[in-house]
Amino acid sequence: MLYKTTIYSSYFPIALCAAVFLLPSWCINTALKYANSTKRAILDADYGRKDSETEAQVKEDFRQLRLNEHYEEYEDKVYNRINAL
Repeated sequence: MLYKTTIYSSYFPIALCAAVFLLPSWCINTALKYANSTKRAILDADYGRKDSETEAQVKEDFRQLRLNEHYEEYEDKVYNRINAL
């Protein structure tokens, strides 16, 4: 790449900011992608509610759907794509 400093000074800060704001969206969209109809109904009812019981239920659903593993796969793909620039 000819102007690598542009990537470090412009792209990365914007990408990091976007990642911080888009991560919750990624989580729920990925969970819905892998959820069966029962889990989907639970997520539809509980996601975004502000009480500790429903938050705990959503976190447990995320764990059961292996969102951490899916995120690691996604992170590796993005990391490799960025390094290929």
